[in-house]
Amino acid sequence: MAQVTASQVSDSASVRDYLTYALRLDLIGPRPEDTALAYERIDHAPSRWYLTGFLVPSGAPESQRAQDAEEEFDVPEDSAHGSDDSSVPERSSGKRNFLPSSMGMSILVTEDTTNLNIAVSWGDYKPEPGPDAGTDPADTDAPSEDGQDGGEEFESTTRRFTPWARTPKDGAVSIDLSTINVGPPISYPVPASGGLEVVCLVRSTNVPAFGGSIAGRAVSVFVVNRRNTDTDDDLQDTTFVFQVEMTVEADQPLIARANLHGLNSDDWDERLADLHFEDVVEYAVGHNVSTTAQVEAVIAE
Repeated sequence: MAQVTASQVSDSASVRDYLTYALRLDLIGPRPEDTALAYERIDHAPSRWYLTGFLVPSGAPESQRAQDAEEEFDVPEDSAHGSDDSSVPERSSGKRNFLPSSMGMSILVTEDTTNLNIAVSWGDYKPEPGPDAGTDPADTDAPSEDGQDGGEEFESTTRRFTPWARTPKDGAVSIDLSTINVGPPISYPVPASGGLEVVCLVRSTNVPAFGGSIAGRAVSVFVVNRRNTDTDDDLQDTTFVFQVEMTVEADQPLIARANLHGLNSDDWDERLADLHFEDVVEYAVGHNVSTTAQVEAVIAE
């Protein structure tokens, strides 16, 4: 974890920013601006190291796409007198959780918006060979506990717990909205990504606004992992994409959608809330991801 000095936490906002930064590094991993961690090495396969922020191939077998509700725990050795951690964890629901293969956002654009520039960044991980990566299973005759050759099981453990090295990647796609009609989604390959695609879906819509409505289009943009899934489960993380981020830039300002709930209400609390939050609007809705907006101009009535 990055070190923090007193000068960096001089106020409550700085403390919150640092806690958010530390939590993101712990759960998701480095972003493009984290240059010191761009080529990080971690001790286990990244899908065991990070809890979220990654996409599995859409055609991956269920053994790679699904996670058991009951994860494997590292069971500590019991001390001679026992300990608080010596008890077996309670069983959870047997329901399987399927990992996502796509993430994206929906935005509202004006009818004269003609171009979207999509920038995608992510990290690829591969097991790192070397003297600290464990003994090569091909060079060992270590038997298993039952006396049989444990090569296959040893190889699985070695691949899973060998150091994995990260390589930062990025790609860009330009979408000409003037050539897209309302209809089925269109896919755009991300260059040099090994199988990532940007999928775009456009629909006509009227956006409610103060005093009327704004004619525009609802655009949904997704990053989809369509990499080849012909790999064994111990190397599955080489086809996953981690720390996925997408930036969407339009050639015209996005339509700001305000919350019109309670606009004509006679309830005093709702009218007061509308007054306090009259400048709070929504620019994007995330799907499997959170979104943020950089505002340069606003279109709203």
